[in-house]
Amino acid sequence: MDAATNVILDEAVAVFKDSLREGLEGVSARDMTPEKFSNLEKMLQGVMGKVGSQVEAAFLSACDVDAPHLDRDGKRYYRKYRSDDEYQTFFGKVRVDRTIYQANGENQSVCPMEERAGVIHHNCTPLAAEMMAYGTAILIPTKLEEFCVRFHMMKPCSTVIKDVAREVGESLEESSDAIPEQVRQEWAACREEAKIVALGRDGTMVNVREEGWREAMVGTIRYYGSEETTLEASYVAQMPEYGRARFEEKFTFEVQEALRCVEAGAKVVCLGDGSPGNWQHFDSIPELTGKPRCLDFMHASGRLGKAAEAIFPEDPQRRASWREKYRTILEKRHRGAEMAIRSMRYHLSTIPKRQRGRRSKIRKVIKYFSTNLDKMKYRWLRDRGLPIASGIVEASCKSVIGGRLKLSGMRWSIPGGQAILNLRTCVLSDHRWDIAWSIHLNKHHRKVA
Repeated sequence: MDAATNVILDEAVAVFKDSLREGLEGVSARDMTPEKFSNLEKMLQGVMGKVGSQVEAAFLSACDVDAPHLDRDGKRYYRKYRSDDEYQTFFGKVRVDRTIYQANGENQSVCPMEERAGVIHHNCTPLAAEMMAYGTAILIPTKLEEFCVRFHMMKPCSTVIKDVAREVGESLEESSDAIPEQVRQEWAACREEAKIVALGRDGTMVNVREEGWREAMVGTIRYYGSEETTLEASYVAQMPEYGRARFEEKFTFEVQEALRCVEAGAKVVCLGDGSPGNWQHFDSIPELTGKPRCLDFMHASGRLGKAAEAIFPEDPQRRASWREKYRTILEKRHRGAEMAIRSMRYHLSTIPKRQRGRRSKIRKVIKYFSTNLDKMKYRWLRDRGLPIASGIVEASCKSVIGGRLKLSGMRWSIPGGQAILNLRTCVLSDHRWDIAWSIHLNKHHRKVA
């Protein structure tokens, strides 16, 4: 520990002792109540914030370079001025003197203190910016601001939170290949334990400004030690796009990176709803050649329910009984889908031709089952320990997209929504956020000569 750091330490200890002694004046465990203990915690939080702010301000000041000029990237930057500015740290706002430099003939200024400390976004220190970006993946900026004010020592405004989240989200988009590659390198051993890899993709509607409701996409990769034990999950999400080229590019890369680590004996299954685009995408990935395709069992069950409504429109008890019977057959019997089709065709034949609506609904379900018959071998898949429901994907649409982008009254620009989805997939995917944040910081870090 150098002399300057020792001075910072001594001053921080003195402030801590004085503040804590003052805060504990009159506090006694003998007459403690829940309300008094809550006040004790708030006092301790204030003390930690005060000390933390002091230490961060001291180190920020020590990061400054006050010289006539500095050389970097083949250019000479001259000292322009020195003044103080306010910075948002994890422990609160501080004011710090720093020196600003500028090269002749250039408008862009350089602040060595900010570069050394990793102050990239709107005068926010790295941990403060990280909390804003991470938090915005979960909460809207105004709610995150309220949370910080109520329970945290930093007090950012929602505008800064929004700007930081957007900038980080855009940066993560630029690193969309580097992040999964780094995850694979660091977590290969974990993936080698996987016995099953389930791949799924699905879409959900998002309200896009000036365009209305359009479909955003989510891709999911889950690694299982067994059918019941999840080792890891990762997500890819893309705002609505025509042709889905960007989503498919990202998801394909994620799948290829995922399968590079998996042992040869691991089983892979591709899950989706009845959309032909799902199967076409899986078919386009060479590594998935010959891997079983599975129509999501929940989608199939839902279609059975629609058929039951048409077959027994005025008899809820028989409707429920038929639906549950063939749901069980579909899941547990070999050729269960064919058995369900035969039953639907029989009931269709008993419905008068004048009742076109009922007949049309049943025909649609029969067509859906017949088209996807080769992907509805649920008993066969179960016997091999493979999942048959893409509930992981259905849930992903709700958690990745719906839980953040489909709140009441929300409308999104494509870039703005994508920035949030980039943050959210990194937060919700296992092992991803720390790697993504590290890549982001390193990408923007520049050494000062």
